[in-house]
Amino acid sequence: MPGYIVGIRVQYPAGTNLANVNATCRIESTNDSKEKTSSSVGEIVWNLGDLNNFPKRFSIGDQVTVTSIYQGFEQTFSFAIPGIGQSVTVTDYSGITVGTATGGGLSGNLVLVAKAVAPSLRYFVIQDILDYYNLKLYSEDQENGIKPQQIVSIGTDVEREIDELTGQKWDNNKGAYYSQTEYIDTNEDEPFFFLSNTPVSSITNLYTTDALEKDSPNSPDYPTQWDSLTEDTEYILEDVNTGRIVIVNSANQPGTRKRGAYAIYKSGQTTPTDIKRLAILMTARTLMHTAIGKATMEGREFEVTIDRMQKEIDKIIVARTKPQILNT
Repeated sequence: MPGYIVGIRVQYPAGTNLANVNATCRIESTNDSKEKTSSSVGEIVWNLGDLNNFPKRFSIGDQVTVTSIYQGFEQTFSFAIPGIGQSVTVTDYSGITVGTATGGGLSGNLVLVAKAVAPSLRYFVIQDILDYYNLKLYSEDQENGIKPQQIVSIGTDVEREIDELTGQKWDNNKGAYYSQTEYIDTNEDEPFFFLSNTPVSSITNLYTTDALEKDSPNSPDYPTQWDSLTEDTEYILEDVNTGRIVIVNSANQPGTRKRGAYAIYKSGQTTPTDIKRLAILMTARTLMHTAIGKATMEGREFEVTIDRMQKEIDKIIVARTKPQILNT
């Protein structure tokens, strides 16, 4: 069978060839792939007709992907093998032209770029998903494996959803509590009010005002309108879980008005075991729905029951949802 040559020069920055950098060429339809290392002048050449490296052979129209990951840099490009007499301009994932693929092959430059910083997961790590469901990464099993960026993308959305559903926010026990700034509606007949974000780790500043709402600016930057209170002397944080603050000095009791108090504080806590499991379950549920959708579009049958998973998800959410408390 005739060959098809894919040749690149690995560069960073553009114009500077890099030696000893690994890159992988893969035929997507067969999953055949071969990793090679760039020469002293940055060159790597694959022959898709080499049956030692690509035993399942290639065909016109096959999608070919070339990827290189080097220290803090990476780049990828893909193209469909054109027929004889045809050509296509190939660009990498950054939109930079690699070269022109013809019916005989492709020769071009693979210019690396700095890796994008992925958002970090707060409630679990990628390995937790792999261990819970005995999965492998795509780099280990290109037929059934899962890409880590897919787990991170779905997981970060799930974590935001959990925060909204439960009305609480956790972290990964690195002490990175969340800074909050909040105005609170107050009632002169009630010497207490509640902060929205709990549990409360600490209060940095608390201000109150008894000025009429129409006369008072909505900012503590006006000291003649706002009183700065001292914790344990003029107010106490009575309950960190509900965020209940009690005014103990009546001279600092705010009036009945919107924004009668202003708080700067920190909230958050170590991620509990059930919240970690909730995040894993909800992420796995979305991954399953994605797999079902993909199988349906490809005309394959794919059956999975998630009733028990959904019941456990619902149970944890109900147990962890903070009752809504309104300041009046």
